[in-house]
Amino acid sequence: MSKYKHIQKEAYEANMQLPKLGLVMFTFGNVSAADRDLGVFAIKPSGVPYEKLTAGKMIIVDFEGKTVKGKIRPSSDTKTHALLYKSCPSIGEISRFSELHTLIIIRWIFPVRPPWMTK
Repeated sequence: MSKYKHIQKEAYEANMQLPKLGLVMFTFGNVSAADRDLGVFAIKPSGVPYEKLTAGKMIIVDFEGKTVKGKIRPSSDTKTHALLYKSCPSIGEISRFSELHTLIIIRWIFPVRPPWMTK
């Protein structure tokens, strides 16, 4: 069993939500999921239709943007994801999706609730 299987599964499941929610057209858009202990993230391969994706096709990349595992070219957004993961230690997942415009949503993972979320 691959030590990256958990983040490949997480990235795959999140990527599959994009077309279900109508957030992407064609193969545009992706989600990545990081494992900070391993210093890597899983990201959608470039140009692969969503209906042909599997968890095993998610590409493993380090925080420098270098492919660690995978035979397909990673998303063209890989370097941006790598820079964000490297620069912001609390980021655990990044989504980018397109439909007439591009949005980046970063899900921050806080060890405790941030002050603005408390009553």
